[in-house]
Amino acid sequence: MTKKITLTTSQFTCPSCVAKIEKTLDRSPGVLDVKVKFTSNKVEATIDEDVTDVQKVADLVAALGYQVLKTRVR
Repeated sequence: MTKKITLTTSQFTCPSCVAKIEKTLDRSPGVLDVKVKFTSNKVEATIDEDVTDVQKVADLVAALGYQVLKTRVR
């Protein structure tokens, strides 16, 4: 089953943050699609819940150095 998730993060400092997060999540099992919105500090992803979950995705973003302030699942 797929779910759309949105993570609100601490402020991004430069546009290269977008590429770093998107590249990492694109390679992560269970992440089907990812878009990072630089100006609003949001990471939007579609995940396969049989493979991963919102906490694992949030942990990956946090491991890159960005604090996850809020999560939303749709």
